[in-house]
Amino acid sequence: MKEKAADIFNGGHNCAQAVLGAFCEEYGLDTDTALRIARGLGSGVRNAEICGAVSGAVLVIGLKYGHDKALKFEN
Repeated sequence: MKEKAADIFNGGHNCAQAVLGAFCEEYGLDTDTALRIARGLGSGVRNAEICGAVSGAVLVIGLKYGHDKALKFEN
C-alpha cells in the first residue's frame, strides 16, 4: 500500500487522497470517488490543523469498521 499511496501522491494528489486512494478499493469504494471525497482534506483541511494523511486514514478506518446504523444521541 505504501507504493500505491506514494504513486498517487507523486501524481499530484494530496496526502489524504494518497492514503484513502491506496486503500479504497479494498473496502468497496472506487478510486475516482475516493480521490474526490478526500480532495478538500489536504494541507490540514486547508488550514494546517490536521495532517491530510491522518484525515485520509480516518476515512479508511470508517470504510473498514463503520456501520450503517444511525447513531442515537440523547440530550
